[in-house]
Amino acid sequence: MRKTPSLALTCLFCLSFAGCIGGSNIPGGPDDDGDDTEQTDSVDQYIESIDDLDVAPAQEKTEIDCGGVCPADEQTGDFYCSYTRYTETAQFEEFVSFQPNSATLWPGVVVQGDDAENGLLTPVGVDLAPVTFSLSLENIAASPVGEMPDPSLSAFRDARNAILAQGVTGATPAALDFEIVQVNSESQLSVALGANVNWPGGPDIAASFSFDSSSKKTKILVNFTQAYYTVDVDTPNSPSDFFAAGTTVDDLEPWMGNGNPPLYVQSITYGRRVIFSVQSDHSASEIKAALEASYNGVVASGGGNVSTSHKQVLEESTIRAFVLGGSGEDATGAIQGFDGLIEYIQKGGSYSQDSPGAPIAYKLAYLDNAVTKMAFTTDYAERSCEKNLSDVRFDLTNIKNVSGGDGVGDLELYGQIVVRVPTASSRVEDCNTGGELVWLWLMQDGSHIPLPEHGTYTPSSPVYIQVDDVPIDDNQRICIIADMWEDDGSGTGGDDDFGIAGLLLEYEDGWGGEHHVLTHGTGENSLDVGVKVSL
Repeated sequence: MRKTPSLALTCLFCLSFAGCIGGSNIPGGPDDDGDDTEQTDSVDQYIESIDDLDVAPAQEKTEIDCGGVCPADEQTGDFYCSYTRYTETAQFEEFVSFQPNSATLWPGVVVQGDDAENGLLTPVGVDLAPVTFSLSLENIAASPVGEMPDPSLSAFRDARNAILAQGVTGATPAALDFEIVQVNSESQLSVALGANVNWPGGPDIAASFSFDSSSKKTKILVNFTQAYYTVDVDTPNSPSDFFAAGTTVDDLEPWMGNGNPPLYVQSITYGRRVIFSVQSDHSASEIKAALEASYNGVVASGGGNVSTSHKQVLEESTIRAFVLGGSGEDATGAIQGFDGLIEYIQKGGSYSQDSPGAPIAYKLAYLDNAVTKMAFTTDYAERSCEKNLSDVRFDLTNIKNVSGGDGVGDLELYGQIVVRVPTASSRVEDCNTGGELVWLWLMQDGSHIPLPEHGTYTPSSPVYIQVDDVPIDDNQRICIIADMWEDDGSGTGGDDDFGIAGLLLEYEDGWGGEHHVLTHGTGENSLDVGVKVSL
C-alpha cells in the first residue's frame, strides 16, 4: 500500500524546496514583479533627480548704453538714421526645424538635453518602449493613430505613411502665420525665429542678412508658415515608461545626468515655412508696409492689386528666400523673387499629396512631461530711420475768377505764384519769414493770360516746380503765395488789383493734395488759385 507522508513532513519538504530555488527564477512570480517595480522606481527616482536645463528668465526689450558699439547717426538719402542699443531675453517652447530631413527628428525619441540646447537631437543609446502617436488631421479617411512597437525613424515613417495613404476627405486648409520683424544682429535673428541661427542649418539664413558687412541697410525678416498638421505622442505616465522593460539606472547613466537631462520629442508640426531676408535702403516702416500690402492684397484677399510704390520698394530691395516643406517644384519657384513667393504661397494653401509638408517645428518635453523651454538673449543696436527730406512738387491746377472784373470781356491776368519752402538751415516761420522763395508761375506786366469773367483758367500744359530735399517733420511749414493783377493797359497804377494772399500749411496737417489760395483785391476783385502739392 502506498504510504502518504505526514502533513509536517510535507510542509518541511516544501519549505526546503522553496529555500533552495528562491522565488526570483519563477517568471511572472510575485517576487519577480517586486523586482521589476523596484527597478522602475529606481529609474524614475534617478531621472527625477536630474536638474532641468538652466534657462535664463525672460526680459523685455530694454534700452542700454551704447558703450561705443553703436554706429554713428547719419543721413542716408532722404532718411536720417540713428541707433539705439537694446537687450532682451525671450523664452521659447517651440523650435524651428532648420533641417527638416534630420534622421533624429521623430515623435517619441529620447534625446540628450545638452545637445538639444545646441540644436542637435542626439538620441540616448537605450532601447525604447513602444510609442503611440496621432495626427491632428481631422478629416483623414483612416484612424489618425499610429503604433511603433519598436520605435525608430523608419518605423515612424512606415506608420505615418500608412495613415496618410488613406487620404483625406475635403479640403484641409493650412493655419497661416505671416510675421515681419526688423533684425539688427544674429542674436536678434535667433530671438525672432525662436531658434539659434548657429544651430545646424541656421548659418545660411544668418549669412543672407550680411550682418558682418559694413553697408548700413535696413534688414527685415519675414517668417511665413503654413501648418498642415501636428504629430503628437501619447504621454507616458512616468519617466521609466519611455524605456524598454528591464532598463536599469546603469543603462541610463552614460546618456544623462545633471547638465544633460533627458528630453523627448513630444510634438512635430508639418507644413511649409518660408524664411526670407530683405535688405534695403528704404526704412523699416516702408518695407513692412510694402510686404503687408503685398501679402494682404495677393494672399489674404486672393486679389492681385499691389500699388506701384509698394512694388517699387520691393524691387529696390534684395530678397533671399529659404523654403522648408511643400513640393520641390514650388520651392524652386519661390526663390525667383517676391512674385514667385506669392505664387508659391497661393499654390500650397492646403495639405495634399502634392504638398505634403515637412517638419517645420517641434516641441520637446522632460520625461515627466513638463514643457522644455529655452531662452535666447540678444544685445543689438537697432537702426531707426526717419524720413526727414523729400522732393516736393507744386503744380498750378487752375485760376478761377470768383468775382470782379471790368465788364468788357476776358480778364487779362498777370502776377506771380510763389512758394516759401524750408531749407536745411532755415525753417519757414510764416508767409513772410524763413526758408526760401521759389517761383511756380510768373507773368509780368505787359504779358497776361486770358481769364473769362467768372470763368476758370486751366494751363494747357503742366506748370510746375519741383524742389528737392525739402526738410519734413512736424515742425515744418510751407506757404503758397499768390499776387494777382488785371492788366488795363495803362500801367500798374491803372491796373485792377486782385489781391495778394498766402496759405500757410503745417506738415503735421498734411502738405499733399490740392490747396486753394483765395485772394481779395480792390472792390469785389477775388481769385481762387489752385495748387497741387505732391511729395
